Amino acid sequence: MYTSLALQEIINTPVLDYFKQKLSKFSSINEDVEDFIRNKAIEYEIRQFSRTYLILDDVEIAAYFTLALKTLFFYQ
Repeated sequence: MYTSLALQEIINTPVLDYFKQKLSKFSSINEDVEDFIRNKAIEYEIRQFSRTYLILDDVEIAAYFTLALKTLFFYQ
C-alpha cells in the first residue's frame, strides 16, 4: 500500500536524517531527477521554491513529485 508524505512535514523533525539517507539512495534512469531529490529538494522546500511529496511503499521511497511555487503573470 502506498502513502504520501509531504517533505515539508519532516523538515524540522528528528526523522529528517532518516529520510535524507533514503533520499541519497533514490535511483532513477534520469540523472536530473536523482540530482534534484538527493541535493536540491530539501533546500527548495526550505526556501519555498517548491513542494515535494514522497510516495512511500511501507518505509521505502517508491516515487516523488514536486510542484514548483512560482507566480505566472498573464498580460493581455
